[in-house]
Amino acid sequence: MYACTSWNIGPYKIQICRIYNTRLRLRNIEEDEHAHYDANFERELDSMKLNMASITNLLEKTLKNIFGEGPSNRSVIFAHA
Repeated sequence: MYACTSWNIGPYKIQICRIYNTRLRLRNIEEDEHAHYDANFERELDSMKLNMASITNLLEKTLKNIFGEGPSNRSVIFAHA
């Protein structure tokens, strides 16, 4: 959107242009804040993915040490109480 910049107009239109420009600046600030939050979310999501990969790797190593083979080579049986 383009800002209202023509000042060769009456006093009411100048006030409307000031309000419009203020709203435009606020909208731009909000868009920048959303972009900042989105970037933070993406960083946190990537960090969580790395943490889950590390936990999965640790679990696989633990199961391999307990059962003597990798978890993908052993069928998993879930017992229901």
